[in-house]
Amino acid sequence: MKEIEVKILEINLKKLKDILKRKKAKLIMKKNKQGNYFYSNTEIEKKGIIRLRTNINGQTISIKSKLKFSKGHKVMKEFETKVESIKEIIKGLEMLGLKQIGCVEVIREDWKLYNCLISFVKMPKIPYYVEIEGSKKNILKVTKLFGYSKKDYHPELIYGKYKIKTKFLKFK
Repeated sequence: MKEIEVKILEINLKKLKDILKRKKAKLIMKKNKQGNYFYSNTEIEKKGIIRLRTNINGQTISIKSKLKFSKGHKVMKEFETKVESIKEIIKGLEMLGLKQIGCVEVIREDWKLYNCLISFVKMPKIPYYVEIEGSKKNILKVTKLFGYSKKDYHPELIYGKYKIKTKFLKFK
């Protein structure tokens, strides 16, 4: 599956959620804390990354191609599936020589509108931001509904913007 997504930083969370409620968007995952665990090695890093995720909906493994940006859109191929036990998957990854290269806790809430996944995300040391995933056309529709434009897309990883040097971020 091809993943196309944009990030808009430093949002007014209440305002955006009010817009979604007015438009009768569907809340698909209520606000919850989740863990994202990233695994790789020098060979895999050339092609992509493996992410394990835990949240209130269960546990998943995602295999993502190398990250590319196109006109502010993050574009990559992604394979994702549910797993029964992340602990067992970790054992298998480590058996193959992969190492954990990151662990990021986030607070996330997911909505659906105009065939887009709209996620409000909070990370340690980083203010709330919104991720909008879908087709470029529908992403722009949601972006405009929120009162933003393509100029507001953050075209890179957010760690640099906030001068965060580690990919191991946890809430205290």
